[in-house]
Amino acid sequence: MMGANKAPEPDGCKAVFFQYHWDTLALSVTTTVLDFLNGGTMPATVNQTTIVLIPKAKNPQHIK
Repeated sequence: MMGANKAPEPDGCKAVFFQYHWDTLALSVTTTVLDFLNGGTMPATVNQTTIVLIPKAKNPQHIK
């Protein structure tokens, strides 16, 4: 139900990737989520975050 170009992740995969390849990914994704919900652990890579600094000054020289 999610739009194809929505919710890009740090790995660059948009919803369209999962929608197109769901037949291949379904077992792995659902197993991982169900393991977590049933008291297991979630792989640390799931919580990775990408932070990007967007300069507001032309030609920035220093981060302040």
